[in-house]
Amino acid sequence: MPREPGAAEGDGWLLTLAYDPDEHRSRLLVLDARDVEAEPVAVARLRHHIPMGFHGSFTRRIARTPGPRPA
Repeated sequence: MPREPGAAEGDGWLLTLAYDPDEHRSRLLVLDARDVEAEPVAVARLRHHIPMGFHGSFTRRIARTPGPRPA
């Protein structure tokens, strides 16, 4: 996400999830894209965990391709 309209490539924020196994909860981290190794700009602690790899995970039961299956 760009820091502001017209910002240079790479000048923005990175959003990522981190899992806390001790609390069995996830955190949303907001990182400065110019210095991803710095401490997060913001942290949102979620009330639950979000399974790792949730994005783009599909099964045939859920995401079924219409028509015959390819050989």
